[in-house]
Amino acid sequence: MIYSRHEKRRMPRLAIAGMVAAGFLGGCSPLSAGQPPSGPNDYPAAEQSLHFQGALSTEVTTAYPTSCGAGTGPDGELFSFAAYFQSQGAWYLTKFETDYLSRQYKGPGPYAVKAAIYPRAPDGLADPIYSGSVQLTVSGYRGGRWAGSVSGTLDWTGSTTEKVQVNISGGWTCTNGPMTGPG
Repeated sequence: MIYSRHEKRRMPRLAIAGMVAAGFLGGCSPLSAGQPPSGPNDYPAAEQSLHFQGALSTEVTTAYPTSCGAGTGPDGELFSFAAYFQSQGAWYLTKFETDYLSRQYKGPGPYAVKAAIYPRAPDGLADPIYSGSVQLTVSGYRGGRWAGSVSGTLDWTGSTTEKVQVNISGGWTCTNGPMTGPG
């Protein structure tokens, strides 16, 4: 059996594998549970203080986390944060996640993690438009919610001769629950 770090519930390995796979494809969503697709703002709202500068410039004060928290799977410990946010009428998903292979999640602290920004397409998520590594700091889990900060630069994933980047910085929060996580 696998145990969710903070909810201490028993989950079979297949369930964790499914949740992790869903996290890689855009978060733990109702769609992954066989329910009809929901819109980004159907997830619980969470306060943020995220700053995006560069090719995508916006201040995110409210986001809709789809993946939130720490969990243990067959390959080890993982921390995942993914959240939808809106900028100039378009929906995006930003995602920060530890990697089982390079450094497993071992509790609050700083982690160099993979990150990406995905545009939301009518049928779900498209391929990432920005990706790279960021410094994710997990401050901890208090009062039923996770909190931390992020800082780093993501590069455009399409073909171009110009260097197109987005800088991400600021604080994030999320509450794990039936719809959000852990990733």
